[in-house]
Parts: sequence; C-alpha cells; structure tokens
Amino acid sequence: MNLKLLADFFNRVTLFKNEFYCRIFKLFIEFSSCHNKPFHDFS
Repeated sequence: MNLKLLADFFNRVTLFKNEFYCRIFKLFIEFSSCHNKPFHDFS
C-alpha cells in the first residue's frame, strides 16, 4: 500500500475521531450545565 495514502487515511481517521469526541464532550457539557440550573430556568 502507498505510504502517503496510508498517512492520509490515518490523518482523516484521527480528525474524524477528534470531531466525534468533541461533539460528545460538548453534548455532555450542555447536559450537565442544564442539570445544574434551577428548575425555573428550563423554560
């Protein structure tokens, strides 16, 4: 297999993983900050 292709593939996979974890992290932060608010802020 072409080494450049392999490196490109790994770069894309890492980028995809980073974006995936970033989204989950943001969702988690939104979720926890939502639950830390008093109930009247849920409107």
